[in-house]
Amino acid sequence: MAVYAVGDLQGCLQPLKCLLEQVAFDPTQDTLWLVGDLINRGPQSLETLRFLYGMRESLVCVLGNHDLHLLAVAYNIERLKKGDTLREILEAPDCHDLITWLRQQPLLHYDTERNTALVHAGIPPQWSLKKALKYASEVEQALRDDSMIKPFLDGMYGNDPAKWDSDLSGVTRLRVITNYFTRMRFCTRDGKLDLKSKEGLGTAPPGYAPWFSYKERKTQDVKIIFGHWAALEGQCKEPGVFALDTGCVWGGAMTLLNVDTGQRLSCDCDDQGHPAPASQPLTSAPPFYPTAARALNRPAARLKDIPMTEFKRIPPEQAQALREHGAVVVDIRDQTTYEALHITGSKHLDNHSIADFIRAADLDAPLIVTCYHGNSSQSAAAYLVSQGFSDVYSLDGGFELWRTTYPSETSQKAH
Repeated sequence: MAVYAVGDLQGCLQPLKCLLEQVAFDPTQDTLWLVGDLINRGPQSLETLRFLYGMRESLVCVLGNHDLHLLAVAYNIERLKKGDTLREILEAPDCHDLITWLRQQPLLHYDTERNTALVHAGIPPQWSLKKALKYASEVEQALRDDSMIKPFLDGMYGNDPAKWDSDLSGVTRLRVITNYFTRMRFCTRDGKLDLKSKEGLGTAPPGYAPWFSYKERKTQDVKIIFGHWAALEGQCKEPGVFALDTGCVWGGAMTLLNVDTGQRLSCDCDDQGHPAPASQPLTSAPPFYPTAARALNRPAARLKDIPMTEFKRIPPEQAQALREHGAVVVDIRDQTTYEALHITGSKHLDNHSIADFIRAADLDAPLIVTCYHGNSSQSAAAYLVSQGFSDVYSLDGGFELWRTTYPSETSQKAH
């Protein structure tokens, strides 16, 4: 049985299906962990919630701030906001079943066998795992209690108090707990929250830092999987802490993590939360796998067996230096997009061309893989390593970053 964790869905169903197909997810054997923010802002919030509800026996789910917002709107505590994509859920005939299921979900999940916690935003540095689980259960109890849910949701919104105090009580206490688990990014070493800064690591206000960065953090001995912080782009160098929100709904990617092996797969998305053409679920990640393996009469190993550490991620500047020394560039975007504009001299790879490319290639020559945003290219690079290429690179930022860095080094296909 495999256990996978996926980043914020936010109503982007097709990228999720893309990833589940890539790993041949079997709901009768495998388990999917969700970091919260299942819905809102994306194109298919209702369909996403229904899909998850239909496979609920195979899920572990924690709640995010968007999920709590849906509950508040459903209980007539809060109004829909501009940009919300929740109305279809509220008007659906199965709304009651979906909302009832959602309010049963926890804020924090801990897997004792794996010593791994699943949470939407994080665990503040001053809380031990034991305390975090205890405080999370207080909010979970309020959500599940018919007499408590409305008062809680009514008092849930707000940034104050900004710091935990064990003497807090009532809805005020629950609000702080909720903000830690579902909204936190930056805090002080004693847990004072800054809930206004939402950008990358370098934007912390003076005296604040990412919640996971403090050496005295009391959950240092626990693996933590979280979402929420799209500006991190899935990058977190803290050992044992895994950031999975890679901004699918904003045109980034959706990321799936094998919890036991640490291998990541990504599905590039367009700016409306749909899979980019090269990431459509009719193909695998990379787009030409395992079709190419069959064409080459090689066994098609499951993607989770492909090593993800034998290629290097490089910025455009390093890729350009390698190009100047003869490196081959391959582009795995869809054919039409490639022909419209691509890195000068690059070759297009898809299900139809990969087998011939591998047969004719110099397996020891430097090989650079590019996609839209630098996500799917990592899976493609890993696959090419598995086929014998010894010097493989994935272009960070993909073609979109390349075209802004080296606009003169792009070309259109001649017609």
